[in-house]
Amino acid sequence: MAKSNEIINLTTGCHVVFEEPIFSGHWRNKIFEGYRTLGGKIVAEKYQKNGHCFTILLDEVTEGEKYKIGQKIRRFARNIYPLLEYVKYPEAEEDKVLRSQAAER
Repeated sequence: MAKSNEIINLTTGCHVVFEEPIFSGHWRNKIFEGYRTLGGKIVAEKYQKNGHCFTILLDEVTEGEKYKIGQKIRRFARNIYPLLEYVKYPEAEEDKVLRSQAAER
């Protein structure tokens, strides 16, 4: 996905695709089942006490029946950034506005 020196700045309107691990069993004796690929548009972002959080409207789902296309999910930025496979930023003019807003925060 991203080069080691490339800076990624996710904002509202970005389309992201990321891969997350799937586990089953109890949290103490969890069993790694594999990976699931999720993709969608970031429709909201929020800065919380725990960290930066994104609300993603799914349009791409593989592996498992837990999530459906059209469903909204929330993920922390600290969990998404290392797992990113693809990012498509909003179009040029809208992108400049969103990035400047993110830089001000």
